[in-house]
Amino acid sequence: MLPVDNARCNFTYTGPTADIGDLRVERTKDLCSGASVVRSFWRPSSEELQLLNDGGLVELDILGMEPIPPVALNVIPDVVEGSASVAFDV
Repeated sequence: MLPVDNARCNFTYTGPTADIGDLRVERTKDLCSGASVVRSFWRPSSEELQLLNDGGLVELDILGMEPIPPVALNVIPDVVEGSASVAFDV
């Protein structure tokens, strides 16, 4: 999968070394809980999309063991207009 920059991205995490790329994200707050959210957007390659269409799985790696942070995976339309969130001032 490749990270995607879109209109909702308002912050860049800079890779610490040349072999680790930057990641554009949306820093926001969840309107329901008020929890801080960092959201990145990803697009599967054609090969990955074929695997998913053939019943493949999405794998989520969490580095470190405890405590496991809350995570969420979603599928959204390509054009993202608005969301149930409020952007941070960055």
